[in-house]
Amino acid sequence: MTFQMPPDVAEAFLRNAKRPIILVTRDPRLSVASRITRILEGQRNPDGRPITTSHIDTALAAEDYSTTGHLLDEDTFPLKDTGLDDLLETIARCQLQDIPYEIVDATAFRTDPERVLGGPLHKIRPTF
Repeated sequence: MTFQMPPDVAEAFLRNAKRPIILVTRDPRLSVASRITRILEGQRNPDGRPITTSHIDTALAAEDYSTTGHLLDEDTFPLKDTGLDDLLETIARCQLQDIPYEIVDATAFRTDPERVLGGPLHKIRPTF
């Protein structure tokens, strides 16, 4: 998660890491849905009823936040915490500095790292 790295550390990492840079990221929709679920669990609807996991799942599936949107303001769910800005900044830095990179899905990586990284990492040959 790049937002946990100060900018100078991130820059040093890019400068000194082996190539290609592998950016392992989770599907942003899943990340945001997970974060929304954690924020909303235990909160209450405007009518006072508790928000349940099934209520959250229904709202996410329908993309209807009419009863929960008031809980998802910038103070509760800062967009910076999604890591997307940092990912885009890292990609831009790589492109600007001609650093080769690959974007890899975190779920696929956890499931079968050798298959997922076999192509991009054939020169580095990491062991899992």
